[in-house]
Amino acid sequence: MRRELDLALANASRALELDPACAVALLTRGGVRNARHDCKGACEDATRVIELDGGSAEGYTCRAIARCGSGEYAGALADASRALELDPRGAQGWYARAYARIYSGDAAGGAFDATRAFEVDGSRGDALSLRALAHILLGESEAAIEDATRALSLCSKDVLALFARAMGKNNKGDSQGAIEDADRAIALDPAGEQAWLVRGWARLTRKEYALSIDDETRAIALNPRDHLAVQIRGEARKALGDRAGALADLERYLEMAPPGDPSLPGIRATVEELRRGD
Repeated sequence: MRRELDLALANASRALELDPACAVALLTRGGVRNARHDCKGACEDATRVIELDGGSAEGYTCRAIARCGSGEYAGALADASRALELDPRGAQGWYARAYARIYSGDAAGGAFDATRAFEVDGSRGDALSLRALAHILLGESEAAIEDATRALSLCSKDVLALFARAMGKNNKGDSQGAIEDADRAIALDPAGEQAWLVRGWARLTRKEYALSIDDETRAIALNPRDHLAVQIRGEARKALGDRAGALADLERYLEMAPPGDPSLPGIRATVEELRRGD
């Protein structure tokens, strides 16, 4: 796959040397850059396409994907919505908007858009894994497991599906199954913090506190703003009697957690307890 991407990038760049206004080459290069996580470069290429043709659904979709990758969810949502106005049958546009909605807090809207992506293109297992994540956020663990399992039947290496299924399994009390899915996700993508997070959480539920701390420390190293990993590590440290470490983590969690996080009241009470030395 890497060799194919390198070749596509080289061919597109060569075409753009001959014709800097070639929209096809810009879209090809933008797509390759998205696949290689070069969000800035992909966004630049897509913006150039839009400047050349304001009616290019592909240009808006490419930029939406790039903006999702860089965490610019409001811009991604606007771009994906515009792409869908231009081409309501664009599966990638529905996928991009689903992603932007889920990661900006609209899980229900994201689930709807992911469903539309899969209806348009039934080979899009990634749309099912994205919908599985939305189900997790909506507290629908059984539906998440079903979607993730179906996504994995289409692509056994779908890391997001493994993560979502692990979350669903742990929510349903199957911590061993969650660890097995997380292990597979880590083997496929050791640089993805989500699998470390869910394995650490499963280990916390199994009272394997030291192992949980190790996993969450790895997740935090990969993403220092992952408030859930900080919370889980704090709880594991508290269970091991590390009051200072637990207090540091849980105070940090309070600083990072979004206002509507359901764990906030309980963690505030725990922090007060630790401060008093109870």
